Amino acid sequence: MENKINNLLNLINANRKDRSSGFVIGNTSDLFDINEIYFTPVRETENLIYAGVVVKNISIASKVAELIDGKVNYIFVDAEKKIRQGYQGPEDMGDVEKAVRAKVTNCRILTYKGNDLGAEAVYFLLEQLTTGLGHKKVSIIGAGNLGSKIALKMVECGADTVIYRRDIKKLDSIANGLNDIKTRNTRVKISIAENIADAVSGADVIVACANEKGIINKECFYLMNNNGPHIIIDAGKGCFSDEFIDLAEAQGINIYRTDVSIIQKNLFSAIIETCNAYSIPIGRKKIIEDVAIVSLGLLGKYGEIIVDNIEKPKKIIGISDGKGSLLVDTSAFASHLDHVNRWILSNE
Repeated sequence: MENKINNLLNLINANRKDRSSGFVIGNTSDLFDINEIYFTPVRETENLIYAGVVVKNISIASKVAELIDGKVNYIFVDAEKKIRQGYQGPEDMGDVEKAVRAKVTNCRILTYKGNDLGAEAVYFLLEQLTTGLGHKKVSIIGAGNLGSKIALKMVECGADTVIYRRDIKKLDSIANGLNDIKTRNTRVKISIAENIADAVSGADVIVACANEKGIINKECFYLMNNNGPHIIIDAGKGCFSDEFIDLAEAQGINIYRTDVSIIQKNLFSAIIETCNAYSIPIGRKKIIEDVAIVSLGLLGKYGEIIVDNIEKPKKIIGISDGKGSLLVDTSAFASHLDHVNRWILSNE
C-alpha cells in the first residue's frame, strides 16, 4: 500500500504544473475482498490533479492520512459514516473524517459526501437518456442511503417512482419519509413493491442500487414496459445477473454504469472555490456615516451594499433587502452606490 500511494503522489506532483494537488480518502460499506483498500485513478481538471483510495475500516484510513500528510494541498474526505460495524473500532464509530483529522496537520482537509455524488451521477445520466422523467415509471432496487436519495430526486422530477428493499417494514418507513419531505406541490408519490418483479413491472427505467450481486434476473427484463425507453442503470456494481446482461445485449439494450468522476471533479473544484471565497475576511464596515458595505456570505442589513471583498472590493453585488435577497429598486440608494463606487476606485 505504501509504495503504491507514494507512486501516486509522485505522479500527481510530477504532472501538477501550476495546479493544486489533492488526495481522496473515501469510505464504503462494500465487502471487497482484495486487501482492505482499493485505489482510484489520477483525475485532472484545469485547476486540480488528484488520486485517491476507498477504505472499509478506520485503521487503514489513518495509515493513508499519515502517508499523504503534507504531500498535497488538499485531502478530500468522504464525511459519510458508512463503515460497517464489524470494521469499526470500539471507540471510532466508523468516523473516517475524525480519524483523518487526528493524523493530518500539514494539509487542508475538505469534506464531501460520496453517496451524494452517486445520486447526482444517476440523475445527470438520466437527463441525457430521457426527454424528461415526468410520467415515466422509475424502479429503484435497493432503497438504502443511495437508493433513497435517488428516489427523492426522481419523484421531485415527476417520475412514478417505485422502491424495493427486502425489509418491507423499513421500506414503508422510507417511502413515507420521502413522501413527507418532497414538496406538497409534487403530486406523484413514491410507492413500494414487496418483490423485485412487482417493482420492475411496467418500468421505463430500472436503477439498481442493491449491495447484493445478481439480484435482478432475466425475467425482470421481460417485465419492463414494452414501449418504454428501456433504460437500465447499475449503480450498485453487479446487481444484474449474467443472464439479464446477456439478454439485454442480445436485444441491443445498453446497461449503463454511472461515472461519478465527472461530478466529483467539478464538485471538488467548487469546494476549493468555496474554501478560497471564505478565506477572504468577512464582515461589514461603514464607508461614511450612512453608507455601509457587507461581505458576500453574510446576511446584510437593509440598505447595506454587498461587495465581493470587504478588504479589497472590486465590484458591487447589490443592495441588501435585509432578508437575504437583493433590492430590485435601488433608486433610493443612488448616492450610497456612488459613494461606494468612488471608494472602490480610490482603493485600487
